[in-house]
Amino acid sequence: MPQLESNVTRTAPLADSARSWAIMLSVAVVLLGLYAWLYLPLLADDRGLMAADYALFLPNFLAGYFWFLENGPWALPWFSPGECGGVPFFADPNVPWFSLPQFLSFLITPVRAVKVTFLIFAVAGFLSAYGLVRVSFGGSVPASLIGSTLFMFNGFYTLRMLVGHLSFHPFMLAPLFCLAVLPGAGTKNLDWAGSVLRIGVAGLVLAVMLQAGMVHVVPAVLVSTAMVALAHAAMFGGWWRSVGLGCGAIGLGAMLAAGKMVALAAWVGAFPRDNYRLPGYANLVDEFLVIFRALFFAVPDDANSHLTNGTLFQGQHEFEIGVTMVPLLLSCIAVAQYLGARPALRSWRPVLLLAAGLSLLAAIPVALNFYQSDWNALLKTLPYFRNSSNLLRWNAAFILPVIVAGAIAADRIALPWPGPAYRRSIVAAAAIVLAIVQVVVLGRDPGRLFYQSAPVVTAWAAAHRTLHPPAITAIAVSDREYADRRWGNPNANNALTVGYSHRQCYQPMFGYSNERFPLSNLTPSLVFREANGLLNMKNPACYLFSRENHCLPGAMFEIEERPALEAFVTWKPFPFVLPDYMTAVLWVNQIALLATMITMFAAVWSLARRSGERQQRQ
Repeated sequence: MPQLESNVTRTAPLADSARSWAIMLSVAVVLLGLYAWLYLPLLADDRGLMAADYALFLPNFLAGYFWFLENGPWALPWFSPGECGGVPFFADPNVPWFSLPQFLSFLITPVRAVKVTFLIFAVAGFLSAYGLVRVSFGGSVPASLIGSTLFMFNGFYTLRMLVGHLSFHPFMLAPLFCLAVLPGAGTKNLDWAGSVLRIGVAGLVLAVMLQAGMVHVVPAVLVSTAMVALAHAAMFGGWWRSVGLGCGAIGLGAMLAAGKMVALAAWVGAFPRDNYRLPGYANLVDEFLVIFRALFFAVPDDANSHLTNGTLFQGQHEFEIGVTMVPLLLSCIAVAQYLGARPALRSWRPVLLLAAGLSLLAAIPVALNFYQSDWNALLKTLPYFRNSSNLLRWNAAFILPVIVAGAIAADRIALPWPGPAYRRSIVAAAAIVLAIVQVVVLGRDPGRLFYQSAPVVTAWAAAHRTLHPPAITAIAVSDREYADRRWGNPNANNALTVGYSHRQCYQPMFGYSNERFPLSNLTPSLVFREANGLLNMKNPACYLFSRENHCLPGAMFEIEERPALEAFVTWKPFPFVLPDYMTAVLWVNQIALLATMITMFAAVWSLARRSGERQQRQ
């Protein structure tokens, strides 16, 4: 691709000075303290109340901890008896078994695990965005700090975490994925070691996203990466090199997360979520205005009213993609100064190609959220889209490109004073302060907190003390003797804390109102209650692998399967038939992970050896 003229340094700052590192880390520490002060009280109040969707994740983390106590870290938890009378567990996109918050829940309470995860990934977003601007685009330290601050405080991550969409926490690794597939600003060629290391890092990032259940946002991250890569290629060249690294990373990430994705596909195949209409904007002007305001200012109060064809009300968090007005201001100032200088371009062709490419990529989320009856009907026939209840999350694709553009623009702003040595620092300080002020003034309110996390914390502490989880003994309902009346939705899944599995569970895989949950013979009684040759518990293997296990989805355990049920309700594996294709996919997972670790180690060793040889020659 033809390159645009650029006045940034062509030497990628792979080894910043100690002073630069000190400045970056100092800013990170200060902003992390501010971040914790602003958002941790909104994540969980002093009574332990949290947003409604944590009623899905915290009991799942507790169930994962119960499984860990009985089976250790290496046994895969296919199923959980703790809700709905028995459900798939590993296949659930809302069960991030291979994730930081689940691993932390083996050591600390699930509430603390969520808080620690929230802060760790905020810092990860800060550091990876800093590296993207600094290394891939050759930005100055001040410009890189602008980019990292804006990304750390982006509204998509903060508000999603506050409302309980925990599966989106790896979104903060999006800049790291970009950094891995985009060579440094001054890099001419990549040897095998550099290529392997970059593909390995990017593939692992993608696998973390998919294993966490971020299925609906990964495509937006890929579109976002393509937009940033296009700008990078326009400035520095190397488009096909980035394409090769990106394709390799996607292939590796798919192999590392294949088990999770195939198991999820099996559950969705048995219980499709195609009964929800896809909302959209009937007016493109309305769509542009809502996206523009959500990006740079605040989500309009009437945002949902601009949508048509909706089944569900879309709350503020579905529209939130805020990056503050700072990148808009920086870009406008830089462009105005550039045009005011009357530049003499040798050719407009690179500019037009870049504009065309970015427009095509930006049109993807816009088109997916545009409503036209025939177009909407077509989307509902496509495998991925027909099981979605909205596609507004694709707008997250705009976040990183807009931030990178603002950071690059900051390096090009000229001030009448002082000298060049201080100009960038003044611009960065002003930009960061303005961004923080806007974030604080506008706020990001998760709404009413009414999920009771205290029972999960208490049950975790008891199991941690005794190293023995409570067995599931009965099926609970909200108005019968086996349930506390407080366990109406969204607190129904807390029943597992005292050894019950709630029939009125909170499980979106059956629909937001459990409209597709096969209740059948599940009765508020003891799990070993016998009736018509059946026990009072679902055989969850029938949800995923019904043909191989010769049962229908939602079938109950039969009386002769009592030993299997005894193992299941005590958080132990029970015998079921795993399809050959699933066994093969799990082997692909393990082989891919082992091969990735070995090749990445070899690449690091090779790079370190060559670096040592260069130092000796010097």
